[in-house]
Amino acid sequence: MEWAGSRGVLRAEPGRLLLSEGEPVECVYLIQEGEVEVYRRRGGHRVVIQILRAGDLLGLDPHLCRAPLPFSARTLSPVTAVRLRGEVLTWLLETRPSLSRRFLVYLASYVERMQQRVEELASGDLKVRTATLLLNETDTGSDTVRLPQLTLAELLGASRSSVNRVLKDLEARGMLRIRYRRIEVLDRAGMRALAA
Repeated sequence: MEWAGSRGVLRAEPGRLLLSEGEPVECVYLIQEGEVEVYRRRGGHRVVIQILRAGDLLGLDPHLCRAPLPFSARTLSPVTAVRLRGEVLTWLLETRPSLSRRFLVYLASYVERMQQRVEELASGDLKVRTATLLLNETDTGSDTVRLPQLTLAELLGASRSSVNRVLKDLEARGMLRIRYRRIEVLDRAGMRALAA
């Protein structure tokens, strides 16, 4: 099987649907740049599971489980991703032990992140959960979260109006600044104290 001809580069504008819930997994995407929203539809509502960024893999877990997609995914910003056909990825994992180990490390990290998300959603009030989410979203070295409030609310499992009230309170306390489709964290130490 030839590796070089088995992949392609995807370039997509914001709002493009990459994967649809319930469909078979035909390829796995390695995100090189941009943000991808992973979500499910439940009771007529969209539930955001996570936001994927550079270095993340989209579609790996259902591919490995040979299961239909349990989620949908759409681009939030311009995205560049390497597309790997499922059978090629399987062949690579079976024939390249060092690559298999790297994928295991990635999967372990993914499971740990999902466990943290469950703990965050199950504990604390909305202000604590919001502070924790904003800190997690700014862990990449930037103090700016470039997500609309609706997406933040969906990640927190709360209404947009409730999240807006919390953000306004945190802004009044000088901990952050609200801008159009982004939030600037001004006081990381204060946010960490609130999240603790």
